[in-house]
Amino acid sequence: MSEQFTEIAVDEYQDTNAVQDAIFRALSRDETNLFMVGDVKQSIYGFRLADPSIFLEKYRSFGEAADAADGQPRRVVLGQNFRSRAAVLDACNYLFAAVMGETVGDLVYTDEGGAAPRCGLLSGGRKRAVQDRSPARGCGRTRRRR
Repeated sequence: MSEQFTEIAVDEYQDTNAVQDAIFRALSRDETNLFMVGDVKQSIYGFRLADPSIFLEKYRSFGEAADAADGQPRRVVLGQNFRSRAAVLDACNYLFAAVMGETVGDLVYTDEGGAAPRCGLLSGGRKRAVQDRSPARGCGRTRRRR
């Protein structure tokens, strides 16, 4: 069945659970065509068994996009925010830095990108996707190969 899908894109990956993650992996081609986007600070579905540690494990183990070898998983930090004014972002960053840590929020927060900001995780490490700066389309959907 995995050969039916050219790409599998998952948005809000921080809110997946183990069963959902297993489905994504099973539908993929040995996890080489997965693109996951998430922000652990936005994880809100623990009541339905969402497990942000699934996202964090990949975030911590995938290399930076610029440093990852061809074919290796890579992390792309989506650090720019185009929706909010600087004053709003500064206030949010100040609050997150004060309250988030390994015991609250599962990570130490910095606004320099060290705290798993909204992030794209490419399991197949394809350079094409890293170089494409356009907004992701079709997140949360699978696309059949034609």
